[in-house]
Amino acid sequence: MAAAIKHQQLKISGMTCAACVSRVERVLAKQKGVITATVNLASESAYIEHTVEFNLQTVLNAVEKAGYTVSQDQTATADTEEETHKAVWHVVLAMLVTAVLMLPMVSSWVAPVWLQWLLATPVQFWLGARFFKGALGALRNREANMDVLVVLGTLTSYLFSVYLWLTSTPVAGTAAHLYFEASSAVIAFVLLGKYLEKAARRQTVAAIAGLEKLRPNEALRYLGKPTQLTTEHEQVALESLRVGEFIKVGAGERLPCDGVVLLGQSHVDESSLNGEPLPSAKKTGCTVHAGTLNQEAALAVQITALGANTLLGKVIGLIAKAQGQKLPVQEMVDRVANIFVPAVLGIAAITGLGWFWYSHDVASAIMHMVTVVVVACPCALGLATPAAIIAGTGAAARAGILIREPKALHVARRIDTLIFDKTGTLTAGHPQLREIITIPQLLLETQVLSWCAGLQAQGGHPLAKAVMQAAKEKQARTHVFLSSRLLPGIGVEGEGTIALFGLRHFRLCNTAHAQTLLTGLELRALLLAMERVKTPAGTLSCLLGRTHDAQPWSALGLLVFADELRPEAATTVKRLKARGLHLVLLSGDRQKAVDAVAKTLGLDFAQGQCSPLEKATYIKSLQQEGRVIAMVGDGINDAPAMAYADLAIAMGEGSDIAMQTAHVTLMRSHLQGVVDTLDISSRIHRNIAENLFWAFAYNLICIPLAAFGLFNPMMAGVAMAMSSVSVVTNALRLTRWKSSNISE
Repeated sequence: MAAAIKHQQLKISGMTCAACVSRVERVLAKQKGVITATVNLASESAYIEHTVEFNLQTVLNAVEKAGYTVSQDQTATADTEEETHKAVWHVVLAMLVTAVLMLPMVSSWVAPVWLQWLLATPVQFWLGARFFKGALGALRNREANMDVLVVLGTLTSYLFSVYLWLTSTPVAGTAAHLYFEASSAVIAFVLLGKYLEKAARRQTVAAIAGLEKLRPNEALRYLGKPTQLTTEHEQVALESLRVGEFIKVGAGERLPCDGVVLLGQSHVDESSLNGEPLPSAKKTGCTVHAGTLNQEAALAVQITALGANTLLGKVIGLIAKAQGQKLPVQEMVDRVANIFVPAVLGIAAITGLGWFWYSHDVASAIMHMVTVVVVACPCALGLATPAAIIAGTGAAARAGILIREPKALHVARRIDTLIFDKTGTLTAGHPQLREIITIPQLLLETQVLSWCAGLQAQGGHPLAKAVMQAAKEKQARTHVFLSSRLLPGIGVEGEGTIALFGLRHFRLCNTAHAQTLLTGLELRALLLAMERVKTPAGTLSCLLGRTHDAQPWSALGLLVFADELRPEAATTVKRLKARGLHLVLLSGDRQKAVDAVAKTLGLDFAQGQCSPLEKATYIKSLQQEGRVIAMVGDGINDAPAMAYADLAIAMGEGSDIAMQTAHVTLMRSHLQGVVDTLDISSRIHRNIAENLFWAFAYNLICIPLAAFGLFNPMMAGVAMAMSSVSVVTNALRLTRWKSSNISE
């Protein structure tokens, strides 16, 4: 039996470039029990899949030994206020020292040598201590990263200046030939770049931080089951609540948990979870979710889920996991990062030797070598992909699009065929039972409805709900079967004794399957009943029964359901066709009903009477023809087909199953989300391409400029810092993306 896979998220501080990411991933991968480890530079987090052999403390120690600060954290939050203030002061002090050391460039005053040394030393070894720590950790593991580049460049400049100071003949009051200002300037500008970079990154992780803040820390708990809203209650911490207890949620308050309304009636703003701008009406029996806002009146709610088990908690977990994953292109970046720093050190050595051969000046050779080392920082390369993924998936989450597998975004831009399910996808998913056609003449409609209600009493399918609603309206009793079982893709079978016919087994199943079970006479009776259907494009289901297992099946009744098309379906199809997509409808419904929907919407192909397995087989056949398939379904009965699709989009309505089976879940269950998913996917991919282009172009341009003496160390420090900021700033453009707002 396979070991259960568990998950752990860590916050890791001190990573500075793509090489750091690769190194931390290798350290984590070596730990016992770790299956996979993915590290994200933009969110400073690590997402680990592991077995029960995993030891958290051992892993924390290993990462600390590698030179990084690590802590157990489920959401990879941003820096604390204290850390932010500390970073600001470090930047300010380094800049002030650098300004004093650089005064000779704009004035005739030159600081005494002892003062230059006194100012530069704390910048080098105190403010720059983080770089030394990172470099030592890297070298301890026989690797190199950006910290090694910064330390090598600045320390060389600093020590060379000290050497010149101690060995040269001093000129009173001057020391213009020293390079203390270069080492201080590089550290100052790198610190500034890192601060700006982190400030930009904080905006990219705002999606998770914003969701976390939606959950209140306290709640009003009833002392027992409330009989009215004013029943006695007490204020308690969220941690003390338990599933099954009752809480009061006042007007203007956010719900602390998932639950079911026991008393009260109000409207709840659920936009934080599904992006839907209009509030939802809630009354007794309605489901409510943590983080949503109760608007009008108090509600008494029975708790059904808390913390990470709530819909909000699961959404946060899935977003955090998604933002920590990598696209295929990132694997290429990681391979480049592994050889980048050693390659830069080689180029720097060649540059130094070349300038010494050309000028016979050790100082000049060292300065050009330092410039190459500083300008080649691979920070921008490491941020290019994760920054875009975090910003894009966060923007999508705010619009009610939950992207569970960012790898699917790589496929989305190549989609050429989009397959729809019908019920609950193109239709509203709230069918009504319009007709009951009895097949034996003496059988009553209420009896057929009674049996059907008994079979579907525990069903969650939209048609099952329609049966139960009709039974309630017609006051038909629910027949109790001794047992029942679900037949996936076929129907429900029940067993019991019924006085009227003495029949033993019943099935409520689709008519296509019913025709394979019936004898010629019974099949003719069923087909004649189908001709009596009055509802156009209605969905049909047949009730079958038999006396004993060895006896043939009999057709007892025909149920006709009708479901309206979603208001936005036509506009969505029009926009998808404008993208050049081939649109297909696969449904288990009868062909006549499927054809009617396809004709109304203008779909390219429609196939009815499909079982879940047949849908999956059809998708595989298209893929063998070279097509790239997206499947849009409800995430439950379409799961087999969606598993084969290159991109699976679920009309989720917040269901757990939808979030776990599909690459993308549309929390609003609104078809405009299909268009939006393709749009944000293409934008994320384009943004990544832009980031990678500029990250590579920056190094391809700046390294030669530094090697040929067109940059000095200070210019290199500025350029290096700005490259990272520009990449993150470009990614932040995705946070401004909004839903297309298809009019309904």
